[in-house]
Amino acid sequence: MKSKVLLGFSIAVVLFICYLCYCNSERFYSIKDNSACSTFLLNKNDTVIIGHNLDDYIEVPGAVFINKRGVRKESISWTDFTCMCAKKQKNTRIQWISKYGSVTYNTWGKDFIDGGMNDQGLYIGEMTLLGTSWLKSQNPAFHHHFFMQYVLDNFRTTEEVIDILDKIIIDGHCQWHYFVGDKNGNTAVIEFLNDKTNIYEGEQMPVKVLCNRAYDKELKLMPDNDSIYNKMLENDYTSKDLRFMLAAKKIDEYNEKTDIPVVNYVFSILKEMDMGNNRWSVVYDLTNSKMFFRTSLGQDVKFIDFKSFDFNCNTPIQLFDINSDISGNVAGKFVNYSTELNEEFIQKNFDEINFGTVGNLLFKKRYQSKINKYSNSFKCEER
Repeated sequence: MKSKVLLGFSIAVVLFICYLCYCNSERFYSIKDNSACSTFLLNKNDTVIIGHNLDDYIEVPGAVFINKRGVRKESISWTDFTCMCAKKQKNTRIQWISKYGSVTYNTWGKDFIDGGMNDQGLYIGEMTLLGTSWLKSQNPAFHHHFFMQYVLDNFRTTEEVIDILDKIIIDGHCQWHYFVGDKNGNTAVIEFLNDKTNIYEGEQMPVKVLCNRAYDKELKLMPDNDSIYNKMLENDYTSKDLRFMLAAKKIDEYNEKTDIPVVNYVFSILKEMDMGNNRWSVVYDLTNSKMFFRTSLGQDVKFIDFKSFDFNCNTPIQLFDINSDISGNVAGKFVNYSTELNEEFIQKNFDEINFGTVGNLLFKKRYQSKINKYSNSFKCEER
C-alpha cells in the first residue's frame, strides 16, 4: 500500500515539474521581449477590416483551416491535458453542434486555433498579456486555444461573445488577452487580471487596437496633445513599444481620399508595427468574407474568398500550409485533412518548444498526442 502511495506521489511531483517547465517556456511567454502580436480593426468606406501580427523569435509552423458547421463538439480543458486520465472526470462540460463555418490560422492543428473569422463576419484572436491569471469556478472550462474555436462555432456578434463569458471559464498555460470584432465594427477586449474579468467595449474601447499591455494602460499612455503624441512616436516608438499609438494614428489617417486600397493599407500598418520578430501577418475582410496573409517564409500575399469553400461537414475538411511560398488566390491549393497531416503540423510546432529535460521526456509526447486525439474526436452530425 505504501509503495502505491509513494508511486502516486512521485508521478504527481514529476507532472508538476513538467507543468512548471512548460509554463516558464520562452516559446510561449516571449520573456525576451514583451512585443508579441497585435490586432486592430479599421472600419472605413463601409468595409470592416481586421489586421493581425503574430510575432515570435522562431519561425512558426502552422496552417489555415476550413472548419465546418454541423460538427458535434465537447468542451476541453487544460486540466484534461495535465491529468493522467483520458479526460478529467470531475470537469463540467458542455456540448454543441457548430452553427457556423470558419477560416482560422492554427499552430496546434485542428480546433486549437490562434485566431480566425467565421462565415458570419465574427473575428477572435489572442495576444500575449503577461500577468494574466485564469479564473477558477465550477463553470465549464475551455483550453485557451479551443475557446476561440468555440466562439467561432456558435456566435455572430461581439455582444453574443460577451454574454457567454459569465457561463464558462478559460484555462491554460499561456498568458493571453483576446480581441473580438464583428462585421458591424463592434469590438471588445477580454482580459483576466487580478482574479477579475475585464471587458472593454463600446465607449470603453475608443481605440480599436490591442497589443501586449493591458488595454487601460495603453490608453493612459496616449497624450491628448498632438505635438507630444507625434514626438513620442518619433523618439520612443521602439524603446517604449508604442505600437498601440502608431496603429491608432494610422487608422485615423485613413480616409476616403487615401489612394491605397484598404487591404494594402492595413498590411502597411502591420509592417510598421513589426518590432523585428514578425512571423505572420493576417488580414480579414469581415464585410466581404475574405482572408489575406503572408509570412516570413512566404512573403508574397495570398488570399482566399470564403465563397470558394463548402462549409457543410459532409464535405472534407481542408487546410493549407500558411508558410507556403506562393502568391495570389490559393483556394485551389488547399488539401484534404487527415489525422496524419494534423499530427505532422502539431509535431512541427512542438519541435520548437522546450519543456525542460523532464518535461521533454515525460510530458511533451503525451500532450501533443492528446491534442491530436481530441481534435479527431469531433464528428459530423449533419445528414
